[in-house]
Amino acid sequence: MHHTINNENIFELFFHESRDLVCIAGFDGYFKIINPAFVNLLGYSREELLGRPFVEFTHPDDVERTAQESSMMLSKGISTVQFENRYISKSGKVIHLQWNSSLDVENQNIFAIARDITEKKLIEVKLERTEKLMNTAQSMVKMGSWSFNTKDQEIFWTAELYNLFEIDPNSENLLQDFLSRLSPLDQEIVVNSVTQTIENGQPFTIESKVNLPGGVIKYVKGIGYPIVNEKGRVSRIEGVAQDITENKNAEDTIFRNIKEKEILLKELHHRVKNNLQVISSMLNLQSNLIANNQVKSILQDSQHRIKSMAAIHELLYKSTELSVINFSDYIATLSNDIVMSYRAPDQHISVKIDIEQSLIFPLDLAVPLGLFVNEVLTNSLKHGLKEKKNPEISLSISKRESTGHFLRISDNGIGFDKDKQPKDTLGLLLIESMTAQLDGSMVLQTGPTGTAYTLEF
Repeated sequence: MHHTINNENIFELFFHESRDLVCIAGFDGYFKIINPAFVNLLGYSREELLGRPFVEFTHPDDVERTAQESSMMLSKGISTVQFENRYISKSGKVIHLQWNSSLDVENQNIFAIARDITEKKLIEVKLERTEKLMNTAQSMVKMGSWSFNTKDQEIFWTAELYNLFEIDPNSENLLQDFLSRLSPLDQEIVVNSVTQTIENGQPFTIESKVNLPGGVIKYVKGIGYPIVNEKGRVSRIEGVAQDITENKNAEDTIFRNIKEKEILLKELHHRVKNNLQVISSMLNLQSNLIANNQVKSILQDSQHRIKSMAAIHELLYKSTELSVINFSDYIATLSNDIVMSYRAPDQHISVKIDIEQSLIFPLDLAVPLGLFVNEVLTNSLKHGLKEKKNPEISLSISKRESTGHFLRISDNGIGFDKDKQPKDTLGLLLIESMTAQLDGSMVLQTGPTGTAYTLEF
C-alpha cells in the first residue's frame, strides 16, 4: 500500500516541530508568522512576540548591526544573508542566534530561520579565555607548546614559540625556519631525537643553542612526548620548549666564580704549605745548631708535626677537590716521611697500610687525624722499635655503619709499662687532644710483644 506525500503536511510538521526558530517578518519590523520554537526559547507568548517590533527583543548592543544587515538586503538587493545577533529572553537570559534570511521584495517579507548557538558561543568564549590565559602564562615563563603529526609532518606551535624563535606566525615552512635558527649539529640532534622517538616510543630532552637575527643567542630546552595510536604506533609528538638563557648565563657565571675561587683556594693551600715548610726548615736549622740531644729531639718532633699539616695542604693544592682529601694517599706519604726520619741508617722498617684507596675525609677531620697518626708513629719509632731486629708497623682503618670508623696502629716493639709512662709528655697530650677533637674514644694496649692504639671516631 502506497502513501501519497502531502507537501503541505510535511511543511506544517517541520514548521511546528522544528527546534530552530522559523519565521516570516515584514519590512515594517514586526513578526508576521512564528513557529512554537520562538515561544519555547524566548519565553514570551505568541501575542507578545507578534505585537511588538522584533528589534525590542534584540540585545541593545546588536540593534544597530541587525538593522544594518536588514538595510543591506534591501539596498543591495541581496536575496540571502547570514549573520549572528543576540536576543534577550523574557527571563533576561542572553541567547545567541545564527540567522539565515531570504528576501521577498514583491510581498515585502523576510523569510528567516535562526539556530540557538548560545552553548557554542559559551564554549568559544571559554576556549578564548583559556587560550589567552595559556598564552599569558607561557609568555611569563618563556615556554611554548608544540605538536608534530608524524603522518603528514604538520607542526602546530603556540604563540610563545613564535616569539621565542622570532619566526613569523604566517611562515609557510615552519620546520625549515625553525631548523635554520640552529647550528648544523643541533639540527642533527633535533632530527635524530624526533626520529628515535617515532621508532622507539621514548620521550626526549634536548638543549639547543638558538641563533637569532642580529646576532642574539638564546638557549632553549626542548622536551618531546610520544602519543601512541590504537595500533601502538607514534602518531604524533607533543612537547614544550623553554627559553633557559637566563639560567644558562647564571650557571656560566656561577661556574666561572667557582673556578676563580678554586684557583684562589689552591693558591692559599700552596702558600700555607710553603709557609709551614719554611717554619719546618727553620726548626731544622735550629736543631743543627743545638748540641743538647733532648732539645734537638723536641725540635725534630715539632718539625714533623708541622710537616704532617703541610702534607695535607700539599694534597689539597694538587687535588681537584678543595674541601676533602684522599686519606689513604695522605697516610702513605705521612708514614713514609716519618719512618725515613726516625729509622736508623741501616734499619729496615716494614709498614703495612690497610686503608680503602677511595677513603675521603674532610679537612677538619683529616688534620687532627693526621696529627694523631704522627704522634703514634713517632712514639713507636722512637721508643718501641728502637732495638727491634725486624720492626713492623701496621696501620688500618675500617668502617662500621653503626659506630663510625676505627683507626688501629700497632707495632711489634718492646711495649712499655703504662703505670710508669709519663702522663704529661707533649706527644701523649696531643694524642688525647686529637681524640677529643675528633669526638672519639681511644684504647691503648701494650706489652712485651708490641703496642696498639685503637681510635674510634
